[in-house]
Amino acid sequence: LTRQGPKGLRAAADILVGRRTHWSFDAWQRVEQTLGIRSAFFFLARKGSLLQYASGTPDGFYDVRDPRFRAVLHALAAGGWEIALQASYRAFESVERFVEEKQRLEEASGVVIRGHRHHYFHMNPGNPDDTLLMHERAGFAYDTSLTHDRYAGWRRGLCWPFYPFHRRLRREIRTLQLPLAWMDSQLLANRTIDRRSAQRALGDLVNRVSSESGLFLSDVHEYVFDDVLYPGWAQTYLELMAHLVSRGDFWLATPGAVADHWIARHARICAASTGLD
Repeated sequence: LTRQGPKGLRAAADILVGRRTHWSFDAWQRVEQTLGIRSAFFFLARKGSLLQYASGTPDGFYDVRDPRFRAVLHALAAGGWEIALQASYRAFESVERFVEEKQRLEEASGVVIRGHRHHYFHMNPGNPDDTLLMHERAGFAYDTSLTHDRYAGWRRGLCWPFYPFHRRLRREIRTLQLPLAWMDSQLLANRTIDRRSAQRALGDLVNRVSSESGLFLSDVHEYVFDDVLYPGWAQTYLELMAHLVSRGDFWLATPGAVADHWIARHARICAASTGLD
């Protein structure tokens, strides 16, 4: 209703009575199969509630252990898509929460969970280093949470994967950071930016990454495939991916595959280096 005003009344009513949902996995799979690409699906493993949402803990209301979710998790994994964890809003408060949620998603999906990002990118605002260290202790190979919530672009000025440096421990954190370039709402929820302007902005980001031989990582929510609720949002993503496919100068892979490549590359460089004498 905030986005569409009176035009959104019918869709809002359909949501209230359960006639319209965000279950768009089949549509997403069909499109990516056509393009010959695969993405990663990040699932929340902690089930929230409307009361918790209203009181400041805005986690999703679904349960990955539900049979319908188990079925789609297994289908995605069997089809070559990656399954990763979207940690709950307050997971940063203890490493045990990360471990518990990771194990719950592994049990529901039947695969080892290696990737992670925070719901709302919500890390410890007072000490993000300690949150990043929890990722390592929980056993994640990579994380994608060091980004802006409202603005496209790279938070720490890097479009390459990197190991964050823990200032207190004076060492690299062993969970690789994959910097996020763009999340859908950063451009498409902005009323002052039309879709054509959003496409131009994304084109500029892609060109910058290409010139730097870097990583272009995007975060798009499955609900945008409902064109009534989010008109043009899915099309913007699909046009972006079709553009990347047609360019031919990008390796199109899941975040997990990118992380595996970079981790192996880093190990080879370290093994070949004699350091500074």
